[in-house]
Amino acid sequence: MTWRLWVVPVLLLALGAGCAATTRWDAEYERAPQAVRADWDLARRRCSRCHSLERVFLQLELDNDRDDVRWTVEDMARRPSSGIAPQEVEPITGALDWYRTRQNPR
Repeated sequence: MTWRLWVVPVLLLALGAGCAATTRWDAEYERAPQAVRADWDLARRRCSRCHSLERVFLQLELDNDRDDVRWTVEDMARRPSSGIAPQEVEPITGALDWYRTRQNPR
């Protein structure tokens, strides 16, 4: 009986943490210009296959320019589990770089 007292709050916290990343991603989708939205959604689908979307945001804070973003996307595309096709590298790079330049203008 006592284990139930801590299991439910832990599960709710875990669920909330997962929703926060999705909510942030969705909020950026709403801010994106119409031309970027399809690519942003593609990036979400491909990136979330292997890791959390928060991990994508953290990487974009480290990337200095579009070339860094492209290098990361190309690196991920080389991993079979990513599902990133060669023709998807540029659209994903463009969407992620759009976000990076909004958050970290340099």
